[in-house]
Amino acid sequence: MIAISIFAILAVTSVTIFTNISRMSRKVQVQEYVFTEAEAAMEKILREIQRSTIDYDEYYSQLVLDFVVYGQNYGVYGSTFYDPGSGGGPLTSYDGGGDGIDGDDCTYDSEYFFTEDCQSLDTSTYDVNFGVHPVSGDELSMNALCTTAGCDDIGNSLQSQLYLIDGSASRKVMLALENFTNDLGDQESVISMLEMTGTDVDNDGITDYWACADSYTCQDSVRHYNSDGSTYEDYAVPEAQLDLEVGDLDDGDFEPITPVGMNIVELSFYIAPFEDPYRAFSETDQSVQQHPHVIVYMTVAPSSDMTQGFLGEEWTLTLQGTASVGVFDSVPSEYRGWWRYL
Repeated sequence: MIAISIFAILAVTSVTIFTNISRMSRKVQVQEYVFTEAEAAMEKILREIQRSTIDYDEYYSQLVLDFVVYGQNYGVYGSTFYDPGSGGGPLTSYDGGGDGIDGDDCTYDSEYFFTEDCQSLDTSTYDVNFGVHPVSGDELSMNALCTTAGCDDIGNSLQSQLYLIDGSASRKVMLALENFTNDLGDQESVISMLEMTGTDVDNDGITDYWACADSYTCQDSVRHYNSDGSTYEDYAVPEAQLDLEVGDLDDGDFEPITPVGMNIVELSFYIAPFEDPYRAFSETDQSVQQHPHVIVYMTVAPSSDMTQGFLGEEWTLTLQGTASVGVFDSVPSEYRGWWRYL
């Protein structure tokens, strides 16, 4: 009887030890998986930064103009560095009034006013790029990320989404967290990416409008008028920020670049400088006159699907990477005079 009891105890102990070893082995495998996938994601993000530059126009549209639709208001940010000139008067509505330039046909009644369409310009009233934002006032009180008090606070550089654009203004990239509900009913996140391509409607070699790249099936659209003020096109765009909320990861808008087996606990981007230094060539503050770069901070963990039955505390991994942009000039954009006055 004693022997049977001893045998039973040893058997139970052996099974327990074997089970624990198996669980620990599985935990190590999951940790290796997460580490490999996290490194791959960080590498991809840093490569995107190195082949592009910070899309200050997109940040200005989202954070200053409060637009929730991606790819809008292109050229607005660049126009803020211009002095409006001495004549013509600011455009106070969309249906005429000049933009600070005197000339023939300078007041199109259209959604967008193209300065290049004006004829016989009066050079004394021409808008001049001063390389300072804003043209009048304290340059530290306003930048691409902020227009309120404390815009020079380093905290403004911390962003939850990354907006990039290539040097020819033909490709935009957006990176952000996208939430979803896993099989256990837990809310988790992946990193998702959206690409947009530019369209030049007035054939001057500069992008005017943006739409989702052909490889994405975006669910919404915006209408933009051509330079004649009467014809228009509808451009595919994602459903604003809605696509990043809890929903379907395969809806065709933002597409995941990390697997669902790895939960993205935190994702932050430190943008520097606050202002495009190649546009702000007359601003003297050292915080502006530096080559653009991004610090990426990411914390990841195994998904709850993969950690059922694991022993010990929950495990996370934090990575940080820094990359300088690969563009050494301002990105060309259409000058839209009247936008300065919004």
